[in-house]
Amino acid sequence: MTSAPLPSASHVVPSWSAHHAAVLHGLLESNEGVALSLLSQIAQARGRLDEAEGYYRQGLAILQDVQNAANYGSAALALGALLIQRRGELDEGCILMHEAIRIRHDLGLPGEDAPRARAEMLGCDA
Repeated sequence: MTSAPLPSASHVVPSWSAHHAAVLHGLLESNEGVALSLLSQIAQARGRLDEAEGYYRQGLAILQDVQNAANYGSAALALGALLIQRRGELDEGCILMHEAIRIRHDLGLPGEDAPRARAEMLGCDA
């Protein structure tokens, strides 16, 4: 599923500077990445694994583009677990899970132990 291009921020508020327009565009894209991650969770819960994986990958690409590390880490952790548990793709799944754990650590976010334990439980080396 491809998404429609986002409206130009200058069309929303014509008097804004290019900087303000770029910030608004980044926020809209970041929210799109988060929304795609949520859609992936819904698709996964309904057993639509191909659809879920696609949404996760689209969301990750957007979140990486707009440098939204915290949400990227959450989505990477979820996709990594999906790939391991449902697809048996240990290599890529572990890479994503370790990346998510590193992001949590680098950002100083709480709750690093639970994702680390989950990764280990799924067969990812520490």
